[in-house]
Amino acid sequence: MAWLLNRWSLAQDRTGDAKFAKWLRRLSAIGMILYMLTATFAGYDWLMSLEPEWFSSIYGLSFIAGQALAGLSLAIIGLSLLAKEMGTTEEWVKSFNDLGNFLLGFVMIWAYFAFSQFLIIWSADIPEEAIWYYHRSQGGWLNVGLFLIVFHFVLPFFLLLSRQLKRKARLLTALAVLILVARVVDLFWLIMPAFYPEGIHLHWLDLVLLIAIGGGWTLVFIQQWTGKSPLPRHEPLLGDGHEQHDKLAPV
Repeated sequence: MAWLLNRWSLAQDRTGDAKFAKWLRRLSAIGMILYMLTATFAGYDWLMSLEPEWFSSIYGLSFIAGQALAGLSLAIIGLSLLAKEMGTTEEWVKSFNDLGNFLLGFVMIWAYFAFSQFLIIWSADIPEEAIWYYHRSQGGWLNVGLFLIVFHFVLPFFLLLSRQLKRKARLLTALAVLILVARVVDLFWLIMPAFYPEGIHLHWLDLVLLIAIGGGWTLVFIQQWTGKSPLPRHEPLLGDGHEQHDKLAPV
């Protein structure tokens, strides 16, 4: 699906045919449904199954909210690099503001899911459920959880309430980098206590695997981006979809 979206987007840039915009919207609608299903079960299979005695019906949505935060942070960093190269305009500023609003929304969604899961398990106080949080509150893991509360929710939430910050590329990009770091810490906090509940365990392979896997995806991303217009051409106007314009408009 990503290959088709990329192919049709380039075809629209090349020809200006409005039909490609319709195809992109329709395929994206189907893709969102498939993504919600596949990402949910991926979260169950990859992470929640590490402790099979524990379960949570909201875990998949929490996993998806974290992915959305990482994706938006990467988009902000990429847009910042483009704006620096091509010059800041009012369209760029509006794009940063919009992405900042999306980022704020998903920061709140992630926190809502995380707190809801904790509150339900805490109030039920069932041993096979509570043990999951017990493992993450011992031997230094509690400090990691407190780090996530501060840097994954509280600080980004209050900073993103500022309209001025969201319209300044450098500040918003710095916050996006912070959220990406918090996402790595969150995944570490979700995974490692299943193997080392007695306390924090660090290994050099933790960093190597992050660089290797993340670096591989980054390389693919750069290869897909290189040699292509960073901004859409012939973007259809809102309305009947038949009118077009050649003005460059940020994604």
